[in-house]
Amino acid sequence: MTRVRTCSNPAPNHGGANCTGEHLQSKHCTLEPCPIHGGWSDWNAWGSCARTCGIGMAHRDRTCTNPKPQRFGDHCFGDANEHRICMDTTCKDGTWSAWDDWASCTVTCGIGVIHRHRTCGNSTLAHQGYECVGSDIESKVCNAFQCAEPRTCYDIMRYGIGNSSGVYSVYSPISDRRIEVFCDLETEGGGWTVFQNRFNGSVNFYRPFADYEAGFGTIHGEFWLGLKLLNELTTGVEIKEIRVDIEAANGRRAYDVYRPFSVAAGPDYTVHLSNRVRSHGMSNVTRYELSYMDGSRFSTYDHDVDSASSNCAASYKGGWWYKSCYSANLNGQYLVPGTLVLQNCMCHLGYDGNTFESLKTSRMMFRSI
Repeated sequence: MTRVRTCSNPAPNHGGANCTGEHLQSKHCTLEPCPIHGGWSDWNAWGSCARTCGIGMAHRDRTCTNPKPQRFGDHCFGDANEHRICMDTTCKDGTWSAWDDWASCTVTCGIGVIHRHRTCGNSTLAHQGYECVGSDIESKVCNAFQCAEPRTCYDIMRYGIGNSSGVYSVYSPISDRRIEVFCDLETEGGGWTVFQNRFNGSVNFYRPFADYEAGFGTIHGEFWLGLKLLNELTTGVEIKEIRVDIEAANGRRAYDVYRPFSVAAGPDYTVHLSNRVRSHGMSNVTRYELSYMDGSRFSTYDHDVDSASSNCAASYKGGWWYKSCYSANLNGQYLVPGTLVLQNCMCHLGYDGNTFESLKTSRMMFRSI
């Protein structure tokens, strides 16, 4: 930096001499370095198209390095990337494969549905190719062999006629008539025909023999199916098993399953059941098992055919395959659940260990195996 002075204080005059010395002085000065503003490099080459077929985009870029911004210099103005539309080749649309074989009919008898499938392949669908036109599944009605007339709830399940428990029509083989029964299609795989159901005491079970033979109650509530039908439905070459479900006043449940099971024809409708094959919550004391009544005839107060010296049905207020007299009295009087009484209650010694405690529910049912 520099400075100057002039010979003017005063200026030489009237022959006076000029000022002596330098009129200009200078010295070095140092400031902050100047900023360097950024500059763009040349554009790089265009990149490949983003798609292998159809319309896509290509791009190229450049960098702010010619020079790089330094010392608070400005960054390059403008875009670092540039794009343009590209189209390489026409995309290939999808084509259907051959149909698979038809699947099996959805039912084993009667009218059902079968399906077959195909797949949409050989396409570049992800790159603008069109998806195959049409459906990948085809269905048609199939007519399997003629369904046999359902004779039991096991047939209802086997033929696919129903899949939830409820009232269904079956065919009675001896009397040659259709009847309504309650089918349990859920317990242990289903297929059970319920022939005794008690849960609230709304139906009186202390009845004469004719009632037990014909059946009573309502199929949608408490009922006894009837000895005559029980004989018809358990007769035949197929082996049957019986399941007995009970529930105590405290909600605890138990069951027994016996095999084989059948009820002979009248007039006495002798019951046959032998081996206990499954059990839960029941006693292991043989005397208390339901098989105690194997070979017994069905007794009521007006049809006394038990092996005891007294009339078991009259004494214990029920209708049952009494022997001398019972290990279970599931058709006895429905009392307040949990009541401890004499043997005339709806009770099962195999559950309560020889304590006559009235039960809350009882259900008896059978099925073919």
